[in-house]
Amino acid sequence: MIVAVGLLPVILLSRSIARGKNNACTENLICCHAVCCKEMTMNAQGTSLTYQLELKDLDLAYGNKTVVHNACLQLPAGQIGCLLGPSGCGKSTLLRAIAGFEKPVKGSISTVSNTISDANTVLPPELRNIGMVFQDVALFPHLSVADNIRFGIRDLDTVQQQQRISELLELIGLPEYATRYPHELSGGQQQRIALARALAPKPDLLLMDEPFSGLDAKLRETLVPEVRRILKQEGISALVVSHDQSEAFSIADLIGVMNEGEIHQWDLAKKVYQRPATPFVAQFVGQGNLINATVSCEHCVDTVLGKVRSPAPIR
Repeated sequence: MIVAVGLLPVILLSRSIARGKNNACTENLICCHAVCCKEMTMNAQGTSLTYQLELKDLDLAYGNKTVVHNACLQLPAGQIGCLLGPSGCGKSTLLRAIAGFEKPVKGSISTVSNTISDANTVLPPELRNIGMVFQDVALFPHLSVADNIRFGIRDLDTVQQQQRISELLELIGLPEYATRYPHELSGGQQQRIALARALAPKPDLLLMDEPFSGLDAKLRETLVPEVRRILKQEGISALVVSHDQSEAFSIADLIGVMNEGEIHQWDLAKKVYQRPATPFVAQFVGQGNLINATVSCEHCVDTVLGKVRSPAPIR
């Protein structure tokens, strides 16, 4: 048994953690996934949730090297999720697989109960109705702001195109910038235009790969909540990749903490912070110390700091 103590409240981690890394991760993931599913199958009105994105037992590999193992998550429609973890943990690879650029070795990826990727078939990216905002923005330098946004809606008639462009420019707070070019914009403005371009076709799901990493800290403080407001106003489900804890907690409803190719915990942001499922989650999302503890009853443990009680049964 391990207890985390620090800036967080005293947090009791699962008894299985003491059994060793591999066994602990497996049991905690199952436990966390089961609790998350139980609490999130109904919304506040008591009606069933629709999952815009669902990953089941997903494995991804480059050659013979498995880079994502047994990934499971459910993202309800209209919610914003974030894959949070250190560089090289597999979060961007997971995003690429959801976009349709990587084929699973095992498991499946589904949107609204329709399987779009598994070990046998992969629906092409252009047929998924999934938008993407890249880390380097990737605006077309030879096109104006309006034409960048227009790029994904060229199948609409001219009047509909112009109406959608005007709506999005108003939404992102840049209504006077339609005729400007990317090199005439600041970093924050470019990021807003990239978001508008991705939102223009009204995708079912939006993927964002480290979208704020190239911006300075002060600009991120204002842009992150602004992007959240835009996504909520459009009613778009989104999955963001980040290595920055404050960024993740500012934008996301649900957070999945990843390390070494595994999702250690997928849960409501508040619960990830207050009740981390593994020692890694406890140390990654907050500053604290881990101390040994012995389970003495169903709701309490003995530590060098004294007896600590848990409101929930200690598993």
